[in-house]
Amino acid sequence: MIKFPFILPESLAGYVEAFERNETKSIDSLKKHLKRRGPDAVGYFLLSWLCDQIEDIENRNYYANKAKCCAPGSLFFESLPYFYEHPDEFDAWTPQKTTQKEAIPKSSFDEFYVDIDSLVDRLETINQPTKSTGVQEQIKKIPETDPNSYIATPTLALIYTKQKHYHKAIDVYKKLAAKNTTKKDTYIKKIKKLEDLIDSMNE
Repeated sequence: MIKFPFILPESLAGYVEAFERNETKSIDSLKKHLKRRGPDAVGYFLLSWLCDQIEDIENRNYYANKAKCCAPGSLFFESLPYFYEHPDEFDAWTPQKTTQKEAIPKSSFDEFYVDIDSLVDRLETINQPTKSTGVQEQIKKIPETDPNSYIATPTLALIYTKQKHYHKAIDVYKKLAAKNTTKKDTYIKKIKKLEDLIDSMNE
């Protein structure tokens, strides 16, 4: 049984129960509800969370951004992408107490937010070979890393799957299943699906 990590208003709580019976129908119904209701930060947050439960990363991020737009200035909604990718998910959230006179530094949560596209762009510019430096010399300068030192995230597992690195994807899902008990069954199904795929390729 899945459980939303926060208390929901009665008008939205029923969608979580309906999700367990029919995932697609529950998500479609919530979309229609929000279209009628108008801007609703909590509603879009719930919708993004439901999309996350079925590993629909694109729509999860889309509705997380909609929630953020409905609650400008909210550190929590501003940091939703970070929470979804963090191994502890919403347990990583620590509310900060402030008064009206206190200004919250914009950088307080910026350090946690990872923009994948900009990160990739920056990594691609690191140690680029120059005319005076050969590729082999650049490779020698790259430090060896522990293959088990990565942070397991659903996005990383999906990337490995798309790259057909199925064994690596399975390792990531195993770490996620051990860490996140609320989505353990989902990750176990992913592992079984990948193992079946590997078996079929070996036949």
